[in-house]
Amino acid sequence: SPRQLSISDTGLPHDVDPEDRCERFKKDKVSSDSLGLGLSIVKSICERYGYDINYMYTDPLHITIINF
Repeated sequence: SPRQLSISDTGLPHDVDPEDRCERFKKDKVSSDSLGLGLSIVKSICERYGYDINYMYTDPLHITIINF
């Protein structure tokens, strides 16, 4: 919508606190794979422009919402 971007994808649930999902290379407690840089970059852009970013997991969807 004009005021919100919502991105969802399927995937296994992560054992990472939703508050920590945007940290660089945050690792799941179960897997050795990190979440990478993507959400960290998105969070930095949102902070720069004053946007709100939220994440939620609703089986089977990971949902990231950015409010402009």
